[in-house]
Amino acid sequence: LARGALFDLLLGVRHVHDVAFRHNQVTNLGLFESDHMGGVPYTDSAPPAQSWNLEITDNVGIGRSTFFPYISGVTIGYARDAVVARNTLSHYWSGILWWGGNGHPSEDGAVGNPRYAKNILIEENHVTVTDTGIWGSMGDSVTVTGWNYVDTCYDLCLDAEGSNNVVFEEATVKYARTATLGVYYHSKNVVFRYLAVEQDGRTTTETGDAVWNGIFRTTTASESFAGEDVRISLHSNYFLYTGSGVGIVTKARGVRFDFDANHLENVVIDSDTRHIDLDD
Repeated sequence: LARGALFDLLLGVRHVHDVAFRHNQVTNLGLFESDHMGGVPYTDSAPPAQSWNLEITDNVGIGRSTFFPYISGVTIGYARDAVVARNTLSHYWSGILWWGGNGHPSEDGAVGNPRYAKNILIEENHVTVTDTGIWGSMGDSVTVTGWNYVDTCYDLCLDAEGSNNVVFEEATVKYARTATLGVYYHSKNVVFRYLAVEQDGRTTTETGDAVWNGIFRTTTASESFAGEDVRISLHSNYFLYTGSGVGIVTKARGVRFDFDANHLENVVIDSDTRHIDLDD
């Protein structure tokens, strides 16, 4: 058992390789975390000591009724060549998280800085009741596929922050306070395709929040992409809003946005009208 100031874990590892973590069950604990635990520092001059060849499969984890202290189900921190598959996770701050540095531009996320979570496959997981379902910061070559199911997220459900070459595909995604899908900070080449996405317009009365109607959201203009040829693509998705009013796809200024072959029911696009390619 690894314990730290902000989390309790069944297994925390550093600087390891060829690890298979399978068929474990926990309650009130996180399942697995590599290298990020304890605040491993980011450096832009050389990769921090990394783990590689990790398999986290077929586990069951239940966190806490509140997400604090910050307990995540599975964290792939400063690691490469990892598979996270067929896990069932609920009541965590993050269900599944990749971490290769802090993606905020004022931290590690400048455009040219390397992303230290690389070559990660996330597939066939069931993630419910989290702050953020499946997401990551400062990743590169991340694929989230194989009909993951993500439901009830108090921030976002699928999210890439300061990450490059990320694919979210073939998932069922339902109900998020901020938005079901998101891309933030200096992210590049992020694709959402073949997703079934639903929002129902519920409200979070205990925090005074507005209606849960965000389908997709990008970073704010002040944190945008500094003129890079950034592409965010939404292709062949089904977006459904069943609440009062409409669901909203929001595109911030300065983001290259490809939106094609999507099916929308009671959903509108809120855009600054620049750098957007729409195709029925």
